[in-house]
Amino acid sequence: MKVSEWLKQSESQLKEAGVTTARLDCLVLLEDEVEKDRAWLLSHADEEIQGSVLKKLNTKIVQRLQHIPLAYIRGHAEFYGRDFIVNAHTLVPRPETETLIDLLKRVRNLEADVLAWQVERRGRKPIKKQYKFEKPEPASNLVKTSEGYKVVWPKQLRSPLTQKAAPIHGQPLRYHDEDFHFIDIGTGSGAIAITTKLEFFDSAGCAIVIDEYCLVTARKNAEQLGADVEFLQGNLLQPLQDLSEDKCQILLCNLPYIPDNFHVNTAATHEPRLALFGGPDGLDLYRELFAQIKKYAWKPAYILTESLSPQHEALAAIAKAAGYSLERTDDFIQLFATA
Repeated sequence: MKVSEWLKQSESQLKEAGVTTARLDCLVLLEDEVEKDRAWLLSHADEEIQGSVLKKLNTKIVQRLQHIPLAYIRGHAEFYGRDFIVNAHTLVPRPETETLIDLLKRVRNLEADVLAWQVERRGRKPIKKQYKFEKPEPASNLVKTSEGYKVVWPKQLRSPLTQKAAPIHGQPLRYHDEDFHFIDIGTGSGAIAITTKLEFFDSAGCAIVIDEYCLVTARKNAEQLGADVEFLQGNLLQPLQDLSEDKCQILLCNLPYIPDNFHVNTAATHEPRLALFGGPDGLDLYRELFAQIKKYAWKPAYILTESLSPQHEALAAIAKAAGYSLERTDDFIQLFATA
């Protein structure tokens, strides 16, 4: 079968199954198996696909027809410009979580690095955010579709790259050290912890996850990418409850925050439920986390969290009850500091 014939046939199958990214998915899978880039494939449309390669491709299309996430089929996903092993035990890293690393760089006064990342990794013009401290407005909305609840961004966030970026909301930062220790809670594939270590060479940190299979995957990713991160198994901060001093300056938290009654899209049903859902309002694990922090002897200076915009006010109230004030909000990410 020729490249063009396979693309046409497979794209048609995926579209009929309701896969909205049918064409792109076919091209990505074809690139993986043929080991040629997209430009080559499109310029060699009459090239014959070898039998063994064709068999593998068709097997993967069958998986995608079942709405298994493309990252699971490929066995890896990109986060902040690096490739991470992912599987059915780990959540697929989301692009919106990259904002956590960007905001962490701003905490560390590394605005130039953020701009360089926008050019080098994301392939777009640098946009320097204006630090105007004003009342936040929702950055996104949840909309119910035939495939489940989806996050829909306001039009101004999807407009041309020349538009000014939305301001980061909150108060100016108060703490800054030359080096720092971090803890990544609910690390999953290890993407946040490993990225933090590799982007901040002067940092030291550990990552905690409750699932033993995630722990194995995270350690593989750290070894593959050359990141010196310690991985621990346990529930939230429980493995560190006996610490007697403030060795952690920054807590990185991307905990499950989808409310239990939300109907997620078909692809998300293949991801581990433990990594997605966080109770009736989605914030149960954040309540447990801040309750632990409140009773422990040591306190991190900063806590970065990810949640949906409609949850931000409630999460800020939870943090305030534990002695933390909201410093900044950037899309899904909130930054809290000791009050």
